[in-house]
Amino acid sequence: MEKGLLLKAAEHNWGMIGPGDWRLITWFIYNDGSYDIISEFIQQENSWMNF
Repeated sequence: MEKGLLLKAAEHNWGMIGPGDWRLITWFIYNDGSYDIISEFIQQENSWMNF
C-alpha cells in the first residue's frame, strides 16, 4: 500500500504572542498510521546583547 495523506490540520496562535512563542503547528496524518508535526516559532532575539 502506498503512503497517502489523509488529513492536514493547522493551528494558528492568534493570541498575544512575542519572541520565542509558537506561531503555527501543522499536523500531517497518513493512511499507514504515521504522522508528521511541524512547529513554527517566532524568532527570539538575545535582548541582553542589545546595548
